[in-house]
Amino acid sequence: MMSFADLLSIIQTVSIVIGILVAVYRLKDRGEDKAGVIVEMRTDIRYIKDTVSKLESIPSKMVEVELSLKNAHEKINGHLKDHKEGRV
Repeated sequence: MMSFADLLSIIQTVSIVIGILVAVYRLKDRGEDKAGVIVEMRTDIRYIKDTVSKLESIPSKMVEVELSLKNAHEKINGHLKDHKEGRV
C-alpha cells in the first residue's frame, strides 16, 4: 500500500509538471501576441508612409491650382472690362 509520503511526492511531481506546462504555454502565447503587435505596427507604418507620400505631392498640385486660378482671374477681368466697354 502507498504511504502518505509517497502520495505527497506524486502530487508534488504532478503539480510541478503542470506548472511547467502552464508557464511554457503562457510564454508561447506572449510570443504570438508580440508577433501580432509587430505585424499591426508594420501595417500602420506602411499606411503612414503612403499617406505622407501623398501629402508630399500636394505643394506641386497647389502651384498648378494657383496658376489655373490666376488664369481664370485674368479671363474674368478681361470679360468684365469688355462688358463695361460695351463689346459684349
